[in-house]
Amino acid sequence: MLRKDFHISGFRILKLAGGGVLLILMVLFCLFQFNTQIQYQTYDNTNISYNRAAVLKVTKESLELIPNSGGRYLGKQEIVIRMKTGPYKGEQITLQHSLSTTHNVHVKTGQSLIIRVESVEGGSPYFSVYNYDRTPGMIAIVLAFFVLTVSVGGLKGLRSVIGLLFTLFFILAFMLPAIYNGYSPVWCSIITVVVTTGVNMIVLNGFSKKTMCAVVSTMAGVMMTGAFFSLISFILHISGYTVSETEELLLISGSTGMKIQEVLFAGALISSLGAVMDTSLSLASALLEIQLTDPARSFRQLFSSGINIGKDMIGTMTNTLILAFVGSALVTLLVLISYGVAFDQLMSSDYIAVEIAHGIAGSTGIVLSVPLTSLIAAWVYSRTTKM
Repeated sequence: MLRKDFHISGFRILKLAGGGVLLILMVLFCLFQFNTQIQYQTYDNTNISYNRAAVLKVTKESLELIPNSGGRYLGKQEIVIRMKTGPYKGEQITLQHSLSTTHNVHVKTGQSLIIRVESVEGGSPYFSVYNYDRTPGMIAIVLAFFVLTVSVGGLKGLRSVIGLLFTLFFILAFMLPAIYNGYSPVWCSIITVVVTTGVNMIVLNGFSKKTMCAVVSTMAGVMMTGAFFSLISFILHISGYTVSETEELLLISGSTGMKIQEVLFAGALISSLGAVMDTSLSLASALLEIQLTDPARSFRQLFSSGINIGKDMIGTMTNTLILAFVGSALVTLLVLISYGVAFDQLMSSDYIAVEIAHGIAGSTGIVLSVPLTSLIAAWVYSRTTKM
């Protein structure tokens, strides 16, 4: 018995070690990809830098309160700053700052700002206020979120944070540079889905049958999302060329070979990944608990239970995707209302067509992940009572 237990433990250690080595290799590959592939930029920003500065005092100001604006002002300020980073670190600089309706940074003593420094060959540099220095606040907010997640979720919360960080890292270091430099967005997004799903599930639950069921069903659900998005794109005549940034994408494509027509497909897969993963893992976990409570349950009974549980998930998760679209598009929708846009005009616009395609394709992936997960989990769990 002792030798058998040792053999099982040793096998698990080997699996974990192998997974760790694979993860390290993927990270190193991503770092290599990120550092060597970005070779083209649309604009030459070598003479422009953005540096942090502290506001020492506001020497003059002529401001007028904008009515019904929530405390916004228009006018001019004269401020004295001390550069905290960059080639002019430590220097005190006096500059003129204007507040307009579109660039409204109200400077106060003691604030930290981001200063745009434009160097002119043979001349003096030009300093201007770019924006508030939001980096410390963002770092504090993210850390507070991580602390809250770990405090409430314990070890599972810590694992979820690790999985989230890996997902962001993989997207930024692999998928975006690869697509940017002309690799197929379809295959790049598929690789991203496969790798991030596998890593997240394994980090969260280890190597288990529940993990296997969740990973397989998540991949299947996301692939179904991609298939439906392709069908919807064909019906609505949309592609990467119908987005508002088409001109910029054409400039990039001319130099890097980026495949613009497939970019939207990649976006559809990534945007649906989180919701499909949530649905698949939650359903796989619920069915596992049912099977452990009543090991005599048959495949048919487990599948039926999965469908019944999944019905509630469908209602909430599809609402999540649609409401996320409405929330992100709220400002644009308000502007379109002010233009008096007709219904047919609105429904035929590129913007609405792309957003509806993303929302419906993602929701379809969630809906289909319920029977897919129920089928896979019921088939696996009904054949064993020990997980």
